[in-house]
Amino acid sequence: MKKYLFKCFTVVVTMAMCGVSVVSCGGDDSKTIEDEKLAGYMLAGIYVYYGYGDSGRNLITQLEGYVPEGSGFVKRLHNAYLEIMVNPYSDMGKSDMKRGLRDWWDVNDKDGLSEMIASLQAGRHSVKFQKIYDAVKQAGGKSADAESLSVDGADDDDIQFVIDHYDVISPTGIKAWDYVRAANLVYYGQGLEWLTIEEGEALLSGILSTVRNSYSDWGTYYKDFELGRRFWSGGSSDEDDEFKALTELVTSDNKYVIYNYLPLKK
Repeated sequence: MKKYLFKCFTVVVTMAMCGVSVVSCGGDDSKTIEDEKLAGYMLAGIYVYYGYGDSGRNLITQLEGYVPEGSGFVKRLHNAYLEIMVNPYSDMGKSDMKRGLRDWWDVNDKDGLSEMIASLQAGRHSVKFQKIYDAVKQAGGKSADAESLSVDGADDDDIQFVIDHYDVISPTGIKAWDYVRAANLVYYGQGLEWLTIEEGEALLSGILSTVRNSYSDWGTYYKDFELGRRFWSGGSSDEDDEFKALTELVTSDNKYVIYNYLPLKK
């Protein structure tokens, strides 16, 4: 997952000679990027930031050193992120990825991977959350009593979590928790070569369309993801603080964060 920026350095240098950049050369200092391929990979980009360590700050530090500010900054940043995010797990050990898919997802082959991606895109876990939310809302919201509620497939801790966080739950619930992980599984499929790059990008394009039906901005999307992760972990995972910090980074106004330049919706 830690792809680092060695290839990115070449892109940045070559750009000055109007070479391999996918963005046209010239003096355009536009602050907005339009790139449907990159937008697809940004669906689970928080995991890419995570892979660089220190709550994603290591990636920002490297970008600060190798993507200089000034004329054409956004173009250079765009090209850097194409190197970082497109097929981001290509350099990971395949045995580790296979073990992770088997242990975490009970996925052992391309068919199983494709089925899981489709299930997540359809709301595999967010449907359960929504049922709890609806029950809590009907029972009084923040003042509801978890022990008096019964929701199929949910335990008291699940219900209590929704009650405790009732005031901060967005209208989209935790849909992004499923969507981000669906995209992340596409990265795994590409890294394992179970999916071709083209097959993976077609899947990402479909997930992107699904996401755009529910979300208008990256900020709400990733905040829903972070809430969904805490719901899944029970709020007691050692990585909860890590993903909270990652969410704060990717939703911040830091000039080296790609989400500030490529809107979720055109």
